[in-house]
Amino acid sequence: MSEKRIVIGGGGFAGVTAARELCRRRKYLNGYEIVLVNETPFFEFIPMLPDVLAGWLRAESVRVDLTDFCRRQGIEFRRGKIEEIDPQRRSVGIGQSSLAYEYLILATGSKTFFYGNEELRNSCERLDTVADALRIRERFKKEGMRRKHLNLVVVGGGYTGLEIVTNSHFLLSSIGVPVHITIVEKSNDLLAMVPGWLRKKAKRFLDRLHVDILTGETVNAYKDHTAYFESGKILENVCCVWAAGVSPEPLRGIPSETVRGRVKVNWFLQAEGTEGQGLYVAGDVAAFPAPDHRSPLRMAIMFAMGQGKRAACNIVRQVRGKKIKPYHPLDLGYLIPLTYARAPGIVLGIRVGNFPGFLLHYLLCIYRSFWRKKLPILSDIFQERLPKRGGREKK
Repeated sequence: MSEKRIVIGGGGFAGVTAARELCRRRKYLNGYEIVLVNETPFFEFIPMLPDVLAGWLRAESVRVDLTDFCRRQGIEFRRGKIEEIDPQRRSVGIGQSSLAYEYLILATGSKTFFYGNEELRNSCERLDTVADALRIRERFKKEGMRRKHLNLVVVGGGYTGLEIVTNSHFLLSSIGVPVHITIVEKSNDLLAMVPGWLRKKAKRFLDRLHVDILTGETVNAYKDHTAYFESGKILENVCCVWAAGVSPEPLRGIPSETVRGRVKVNWFLQAEGTEGQGLYVAGDVAAFPAPDHRSPLRMAIMFAMGQGKRAACNIVRQVRGKKIKPYHPLDLGYLIPLTYARAPGIVLGIRVGNFPGFLLHYLLCIYRSFWRKKLPILSDIFQERLPKRGGREKK
């Protein structure tokens, strides 16, 4: 029999939002213990990791101590990785131990996906954490200064890939190290998910930065500073960063169907097949039906936060004996931060240009950050590191 405990699995945007919402409604949860479980002791502001890589955001500005957060919220923090779920017995496996629950919000997020290629996982850089950003930054600086030049291969032509490309260019240009960057995308175009005008805008800017674009191509292996391509092409003396998509890590015991690791949920954010068993899924790990019903809702912070809040509210409603409510996603649009004061995109259905998008991107980041981090982020961005508008022009 499960205890009167609400477990939140994951300390990202969905999990932290859910924890805050449950604490706001604590008066309805008499007798319930709230436990937040996360693999690391930090919440990290993932959208700003490229800025940490570039060197104009400090690590401490985008990282929050979850132990302190939980103490202030009056909930328990347990460091560990949820590896297994038993919805019938209502328990989660954390390492060699288990934790019983009455309600569970699964919000374990996602990480860089290597399509089962362990060799690439072990040899390529990736940008999942603040530690990754700091390591990449120091490696680029060290190798660039030693060689007086750096060749960089970025695999993945989506949002993250372009952010890594432009922020790496900014970093190396700021210390006077020439860099040659190649971005590799397996599909026929970069940013395949956005409108054509936005793709053209991004590619024109990459052209100004002298970035080579390889589409319909991918890297099969990377070792000894050499990238081996699917077509047989070989590039030597390169640093390789993998950014070809993300996926949740697999969990044992999930009874519902998954879509590339994402758990299928109903309109109420309950895992399909577990209705009535107290299991809610939120954030990147949730495959919530998109409005077109053809694919899951895309991964985005605004959806993660909204789902975390709705899952928490539904648990409170269940405790109070009320009907739960469906989650209604509100899609505000998207921006593509390209550093150099550029972040074009679409907001509320309206096209947004480079500099307005840049300002809006960081205003949204500051708005969504913790109160204690708003001023440090603002200071980092506007004090002395505001990037120049425009990249290096072709001669």
